Amino acid sequence: MELYQLVAGHRQLTQHFNRNEYPAYYREYREKVASATEVTTDIPAAVNHLADGLARDWKNEKFWKRSSLRDGDRMLISTFLIPALLDLDDAKGHKTAEAVQNVMNERFSFPLQLGSYKDIMKGFEPKLFGISIVKPEPVSAEGKRFCTVCGKELPAEGKFCPHCGNKIAD
Repeated sequence: MELYQLVAGHRQLTQHFNRNEYPAYYREYREKVASATEVTTDIPAAVNHLADGLARDWKNEKFWKRSSLRDGDRMLISTFLIPALLDLDDAKGHKTAEAVQNVMNERFSFPLQLGSYKDIMKGFEPKLFGISIVKPEPVSAEGKRFCTVCGKELPAEGKFCPHCGNKIAD
């Protein structure tokens, strides 16, 4: 299985991005990522094929813009693919995660940073009676926004923190 199929073939996973379901779906996905990276020999080619495929998929939809990417794909890459690659605990997994980050940042208009499974799970912690607490994101003097859960810088657009998955206040 190639990187593109790990995203395009698993888009439904974003429906399970919640405190109760995410851990089990993540573990299953991580096993698929481990198998795929074992047979991947040309990391740059695999990552470029991923970006080309996602751009092609988005272009086939009516809302295409050259520098855009589906929110679901962005979320899947941030919350499943990147953490699974980092979880491999080997140089190849980290190198692939960094290559995905670099190519996505170059080709699409969203900043993607490396976030681990542990970081994402921390995003599920602030709860009050089982309901997520969404606070306004702090804004720095330079106008940058930061996530209230993980503290990392937020992109200008998007509904979820690309690092931990926290819902961004409108």
